[in-house]
Amino acid sequence: MKRFSRTMHVPLSSLLVLITTMTLQAPEAHAQADDVPFRRVQAQQEDRFEGIDEGGLYKRWKRAEYWLQDRLNPQGALINHVAANWDALQQLRSTDWNGTVSGNWQRVGPNRVIPAVGETGIGRVNCLAFEDADTWYAGTAGGGLWRTDNGAAGTTDSWIPLTDNLPSLAVSGIVVDQTNPNRLWILTGDGDAGITGSGGSTSFRVGESPGVGILVSLDRGATWDSTAFTWSRSDRNAGFKLLVHPSNPELQLAATTLGLFRTTDGWQTFTQVLTGAISDVELKPGAPNTVYACGYNRLFRSGNGGGSFSEITANLVPHDGAGRMAIAVSPDAPDRLYLIGCYTTGGMSTFQFSNNSGNSFTETADQTYNLMATDDPTGDTDGQGNYNLALWASPGNASRVLVGGISLYGSVSG
Repeated sequence: MKRFSRTMHVPLSSLLVLITTMTLQAPEAHAQADDVPFRRVQAQQEDRFEGIDEGGLYKRWKRAEYWLQDRLNPQGALINHVAANWDALQQLRSTDWNGTVSGNWQRVGPNRVIPAVGETGIGRVNCLAFEDADTWYAGTAGGGLWRTDNGAAGTTDSWIPLTDNLPSLAVSGIVVDQTNPNRLWILTGDGDAGITGSGGSTSFRVGESPGVGILVSLDRGATWDSTAFTWSRSDRNAGFKLLVHPSNPELQLAATTLGLFRTTDGWQTFTQVLTGAISDVELKPGAPNTVYACGYNRLFRSGNGGGSFSEITANLVPHDGAGRMAIAVSPDAPDRLYLIGCYTTGGMSTFQFSNNSGNSFTETADQTYNLMATDDPTGDTDGQGNYNLALWASPGNASRVLVGGISLYGSVSG
């Protein structure tokens, strides 16, 4: 077994090459709870964290509390404030508003992306998509969707914002129609920024960045419209990942806090194919009818392009983690599937791979080496794996693997 080596010690949010994901607790499938007063949520979370911090999660809860306390309905209950803003925008569009507002704004910073020393950044990039070698799209956790037409040249000042007039600035997935690059879709909401609570018999999700579903643009992001996949103000759902079939842009899969959804007509219609939070989804390279999906200690496989799934968690090497999972594939070894899992406290519970498309697995790396550790991978047992979690296998060399948590680790031997 090979041990991973630490390649960098910077926050993964500063890296554009990996998609990060995070949650405080595994979200429930049902995410509506308009009748739950926010004060009950506050009491529940304070009871949960009394005397403990759970690896910094209490700090995250207090951030969420501060953000949400001014975004409640008149009865003091949680709502999807982003969807409420979207409704207001639709009303505004019915007037003669031209899409601009007056004001005299000047940029004051920040100006650094990845500093030479320290852990200061300017925010988290969730996803990337490419029209061609020059045109790149970047979706951020709270800054919307951006495009550059000079990506190959590496010009850093050529990015333009595409969603400034949208109420949802959290983007978790991007798909560009390669047959018609004017058309693109974004999955909204930040599945990373959320926790789970309950009130009576109702389970619900508390998040700073819920979404409004999937939006579509027919003019490379200049304007946006809703699709049939829409979340209302009573839904506090968010996205994790948006995936497209390599030769059919109409066939897409959306991994969300509510489950996995599938469309065959570009989100004019859709079906839910998995329930419960699904945090990652991948297509088998060269055989896209085989689809893998994972959530919280759950692994699934489909043999019909995502139309239906079977759970294959039992094929894994047994481990006692019950937290978030991530998966990775590589065209260099199409039958190989990598999987990393976490404890509910955020530490790494297992790292495994399959060489037969998920029929059996073998543990890899040193399982005592906590790649998700907050500080010391040889001593820490917890971490932020339920918050920062990214897994990547090189398209040209399946043995070259990157794992991202708070730190970035790499292996050249699988």
